[in-house]
Amino acid sequence: MKILHYTLGFQPSRTGGLVKYAEDLMNQQVESGYEVIALYPGRIKIFSYDLVIESAKSRGFECFELINSLPLALFGGFTEPDEFMKKCDKRVYYNFLKKINPDIIHVHSLMGIHKEFFESAHELGIKIFFTSHDYYGLAPVPNFFFNGVDYSKNNTNTSWNIMSSNALSVKKLRFFQVPFYPTIRRALKVLRKNLKSKSSIEVSEKTEIINYRDIRSYYNEIFNLIDAYLFNSSVARDVYIKNGVLPQTEAIISISNSNIRKRNVHRKNRNKSVIAYIGPDEDYKGYFDFIDFVNDIDKENYEVKTYGHLPNRECPTYIQQNGYFTKKILIRFTLI
Repeated sequence: MKILHYTLGFQPSRTGGLVKYAEDLMNQQVESGYEVIALYPGRIKIFSYDLVIESAKSRGFECFELINSLPLALFGGFTEPDEFMKKCDKRVYYNFLKKINPDIIHVHSLMGIHKEFFESAHELGIKIFFTSHDYYGLAPVPNFFFNGVDYSKNNTNTSWNIMSSNALSVKKLRFFQVPFYPTIRRALKVLRKNLKSKSSIEVSEKTEIINYRDIRSYYNEIFNLIDAYLFNSSVARDVYIKNGVLPQTEAIISISNSNIRKRNVHRKNRNKSVIAYIGPDEDYKGYFDFIDFVNDIDKENYEVKTYGHLPNRECPTYIQQNGYFTKKILIRFTLI
C-alpha cells in the first residue's frame, strides 16, 4: 500500500506534537512495509507566485515540498481571509497525485494546502483520511480558546474576529517559511522578553470588522471532501460534529510519539512533595489555573515546578521554572 501524508513539515523547521506524531507514524509505516510519501508546505519564491511541487531530501521515505503554499496561520489567526483561499493551478495537484498514485492520503493539517488538492484526490478516486490534531479550519486558530473563553459552542463571525485579534499580517506569516527561520526562532527564544500574565493578554471588546463567511465556507467544502476522520479524543469528535462536520467514517485514536514510553521511576525520600506543570504557559492549556491553584497551597509542604516553556518574568518567585521538557530532564526524572 502506498500512503501519502500531508504534514506541516519536519524538525527543526517545524516543531510540536503534530509534527512529531506524523513523522513517527510515517517511520512506523515504512518499517511495516508500506510505501510512504510526504508532502509539506515549504519555501516561498519571491519572484514567482506559481504553485510548484518539488522533490525534497529523503527522510527514510520520499518527500515533496509544496512551493508557494497558502500562508501558515500557525498562531494568532488571520485578518486577510482572501489570502487563505486563493485559487491555484489545479493541474499541479492533479498531475502530482496521478504520478505518485497513492492508495490513501493522510492529512494532518489544513494549513497551507489548497482546496484543489482535495478536489483532485476526489476526482482520482483517492480516499482521504484526516487526523484532528487541532481545530484549524473550524476556527482561524489551532484551538477555540482565546482570552479565557472557549468559542467552540459559539462559533460565529464575531468569534472569528475575536480569535484573530492578535493575528500577524500575511507578509509576517510568510516569514515562517524562509529557510533560515529555525535559526532566527532559536535566537528569539533566548533574546525576547517572555512576559506572561493574565493582564498582558487582555483584549478590548471586538466587533465584526472582517467578514469570514467565505473562508468558513471554503473550509467546510474541504471537510466535505474528506472520507474518514481519525479523532484524537471524544472531545475533539464532539467539537467537530457540533460545528457541522458529519463524518462518513470515523474512529477515535490515541495520539502519542516515540519519546513517550513507560519508564521505571525510582523515587527518593524527600521532605516536600512536588507539584509540577508541564506544557506551554498559555491560558488555554490551564497554565493560569495552575498558578491560581498553587498560590493557595502550603509552601512548607510542597515544591512547585514548571516545564515546557521559557521562564517568564510574571511567574511567582516560589515556582521553580525549568524551561523546556527535554530528554535530559526526562532521564533525570527516572532517578527522582
